[in-house]
Amino acid sequence: MADIIIVFRKIEEARSVRADFIRWGFSPPAVTSSGMRALSLAAGIKKGLIVCGYRAADISWAEIADSLPAGFAMLLLAREPLLAEPRDQGIACLPLSVRGEELRQEAARLLEEQKRSARKGLARPARSREDSEAIARAKEILMEKKRMREPEAHRYLQKTAMETGSTLVETACMVLELFGP
Repeated sequence: MADIIIVFRKIEEARSVRADFIRWGFSPPAVTSSGMRALSLAAGIKKGLIVCGYRAADISWAEIADSLPAGFAMLLLAREPLLAEPRDQGIACLPLSVRGEELRQEAARLLEEQKRSARKGLARPARSREDSEAIARAKEILMEKKRMREPEAHRYLQKTAMETGSTLVETACMVLELFGP
């Protein structure tokens, strides 16, 4: 079975979710409060699932999602307002209060979808270094010109991408063209 990494700001919450997954028969998931640690763990695994809250101790779910390695899906447990936002393929969102059968079924669905995609060769491609650099430069420009903090700049890029039907990289390139040197 694919590996599961659970990341929540409070390690006790992550351990509670881990206990549920073990009880449901999943292989014992890794647990951390650090998003960067979760990404580090994921980098050493071919495929898996990251189950996380809105924010880890160090970075937000969106930053984790943007850095997900190919072959990884994400299950975000968040407040109700976030649930209405469109999600990328491979990212699902459930209410923070969900536990039990609904959580188990969604995790199993994502892992099964991931297996099918891998068999068909449709695993989410890793973002190129150039694309990651374009996103980082666009965030820096927004932070400088619009006086945004990094999470706000990231959210602005995501929201604009969703509204325009473009990818995050395309939106970052548009920002670079408009505001860049």
